[in-house]
Amino acid sequence: MQGMNFIAGVLLYHTSEHVAFWLFSILMVQYNASYVFRKGMPGVFMHCQMIDLLLEAKYPDIWLNMVLMRNFSVVGRQSTGSGRCNLP
Repeated sequence: MQGMNFIAGVLLYHTSEHVAFWLFSILMVQYNASYVFRKGMPGVFMHCQMIDLLLEAKYPDIWLNMVLMRNFSVVGRQSTGSGRCNLP
């Protein structure tokens, strides 16, 4: 999948092949990074929603400002009609 080579390259630059392999495996399996590279990129939107929820929970003033000023919210939380996370 396109894009995975960048992650693998960074890991190889900073670690041995053996360590890079296991780190890459952990990223893909335990942290669901493989979903970012699937057709339709469901992982991107999943992670975007997680960031949205964390911002709302930890920094509600910042989250509200982003929603009001830039329409920065995940569909389902605020209707944007696009079905995607709206980045500013």
